[in-house]
Amino acid sequence: MSLKTAMIYNFIGGLILVLFYIYMPTVFNHLTTNILCIGILFWILIWTVYYLIIAEGIKRTLTVWNK
Repeated sequence: MSLKTAMIYNFIGGLILVLFYIYMPTVFNHLTTNILCIGILFWILIWTVYYLIIAEGIKRTLTVWNK
């Protein structure tokens, strides 16, 4: 799986979880829902930045090896 595809799947999964928590106010109170939504969005951001850094490092290593 490419990094772009993984980022898209991670974003869609996070968005589905956020929508699930927003539309389930009877199970969770509003503070818990807000904290979970912010946590999911931070998870998507951290995951994306981490793997972009890893991919850039691999690209740089391969470029150095090819010289």
